[in-house]
Amino acid sequence: MCLTLHYTEVSTQRTEQQLRFSVNTDYAYTGIQHDRTGSPLAEISSGIENYVHSTSLGHRAYLQGLTGYYNQLEFPYLNELQDMGQIVSIESATLYLYPLAGSYNQTNQLPEDIRLYITNENNVLEDYVYGSDGVTVQTGNLTVDEVSGRDTYYSFDLTEFIRNNLGTWGINRQKLLLNMNSSDAATTFNQVIFTNDPDNERQCRLDIRFKTYNEQQ
Repeated sequence: MCLTLHYTEVSTQRTEQQLRFSVNTDYAYTGIQHDRTGSPLAEISSGIENYVHSTSLGHRAYLQGLTGYYNQLEFPYLNELQDMGQIVSIESATLYLYPLAGSYNQTNQLPEDIRLYITNENNVLEDYVYGSDGVTVQTGNLTVDEVSGRDTYYSFDLTEFIRNNLGTWGINRQKLLLNMNSSDAATTFNQVIFTNDPDNERQCRLDIRFKTYNEQQ
């Protein structure tokens, strides 16, 4: 591979010239290699369908730029809300994501910008998750507990997403994909380890507030 620059040299006559820039194999970036042998991620292989549930990773989810680790979020029991009343109205829905305590510090800081993307059943990206104005892309709203770190979390307003997916199933049910913004995902090793241990007080969760309406007998 090379870059060839064609130009014209003008003196007593015009002469077509060219410069060839070859790849410097000592410094050229060609890719990232990583070895996860002996780590919780050792059995993860590349491919959209080769996802691993967080319960198989010690109730943790790993997100990292350049290495291709991202998270897929689904809400398989969402339709159970419909059993709460004859009519169910979603008032608000907020997703809280808690980084694992001790997995970050002053040197290895949490990224301030992470994104949720809406996908279909085949993991094809359809859109971003926007704010309440319908225009601004949400970036995780990172809240940092500088004292104890216990209440450090990212949060996303999923009200519209939950409203749109309540009562859907199969090919009509959308998913969420969590990743860095496109720039950080392609140029940095920024990372987050999320914890989802049901035995811990601080764990990833979806808080939904809803109203129910029932016909008076």
